[in-house]
Amino acid sequence: MVAKIKKKNLIKKDKNIISKNLICRTIATTYSDNLQDKKAINKELDRIENLIASLQPRNEIEAMLVSQIIATYHASTECFMRTNNPEQTFEGRKLNLKYANSLTATYIKLVESLNKMQGKNISEQKVTVQHVNVNSGGQAIVGNIKGGKKNVE
Repeated sequence: MVAKIKKKNLIKKDKNIISKNLICRTIATTYSDNLQDKKAINKELDRIENLIASLQPRNEIEAMLVSQIIATYHASTECFMRTNNPEQTFEGRKLNLKYANSLTATYIKLVESLNKMQGKNISEQKVTVQHVNVNSGGQAIVGNIKGGKKNVE
């Protein structure tokens, strides 16, 4: 299976950080019972490689984190799917929901970690001030202003 993976440069550096090993390990974490023929295997390889590339890892650590994000996503959706099995017992459904919720929380933390590593902070907003007019006797403050506690006596 590894020999069929075409090496692609997924980032704009001399070094290819998306290794064959990483792609194969990521595929191994996904539940795929339909990977019986070479065509299906190659399709899954392309799918995983594209998923990894779409999250734009810039180094080996980010690539491993992306692999964990994909694995966690697949594991959580597998748990959610198992809850809908008509033959599932109440306890089995309850347990799968518990694991799915835990995996979803882990997924969110992993995505937040990747965003932080890549300098993407979704909660931050950038404001660009192009012109400031201050009339005579007025004052203006331009910059990051954080509210503080007032002393109340």
